[in-house]
Amino acid sequence: MGRHASRMEAAGSIPVFRSNELWNIMPTNLTIKNKHMFKKRLETKYGEVLLRDFDDLFTRQFWNLADLARRHKFSRERARQMFNNLYGHGYRQIRSEKTAERNRSSA
Repeated sequence: MGRHASRMEAAGSIPVFRSNELWNIMPTNLTIKNKHMFKKRLETKYGEVLLRDFDDLFTRQFWNLADLARRHKFSRERARQMFNNLYGHGYRQIRSEKTAERNRSSA
């Protein structure tokens, strides 16, 4: 049957998951098509300014996810989730790579 067949039989037709098992079967990164759709949904809901602000995170020296979230009236955690879906990596990792790249080019 499947990986969770025994639990499905025990609970009827509703699968029963422990919280950590659900994360193991969910996709972690969005596909290219889903990223494009996610970007379009953000643009429709918040406007093109939000996407421009995400791109500006790397050029503004003292601008971070908390500032972006405050400007667009959602939580910093939601800004982090949006960033991960748009760029496929964590904010800190990309920010440190961009800073190192900028330092190399200016030296």
